[in-house]
Amino acid sequence: MPVVERSLLINAPRDALFDLAQDYGLRLKWDPFLREMRFLDGADEAAVGVRVSVRAWTGLTMVAEYLTLNRPQLVAMKMVRGPFIFRQFAGSWQFQPHAGGSTEVTFRYQFETRWPGCLAGTSAVGCGGSNARPSRWISVARRAYSHFSGVDSEQRIIPP
Repeated sequence: MPVVERSLLINAPRDALFDLAQDYGLRLKWDPFLREMRFLDGADEAAVGVRVSVRAWTGLTMVAEYLTLNRPQLVAMKMVRGPFIFRQFAGSWQFQPHAGGSTEVTFRYQFETRWPGCLAGTSAVGCGGSNARPSRWISVARRAYSHFSGVDSEQRIIPP
């Protein structure tokens, strides 16, 4: 199954970055890939087993379920219903503290398409390629933290 993984060192505390990533109200303001994200089945916060509905900027929708929620270290989800292009889709975001108060954030996505080689590890959204790549999301996350915290969070991409 193809895997796309990117890591970034952000000059910001782990707890704040984790909370920003899991705050759906704020995330819709800074994450360019999302147009809608909401809890399902009466849930009002993230927890293992909770399902969420996600609509991407492309219009594609997915229902995902939390597999792991270990604040402030790790969150993992899997697709339970989604775009026909994906046979399987799962992702995890890991937050590791570093010296000086910075945090290494690692985004890892695993997926299987219905047509082998369709995404070729370059796009998380469609066969024709797209701008929805983890490295772009990482840059957006850093800018979002800076905006909402008022702290300049210089970034450094950690080579795979």
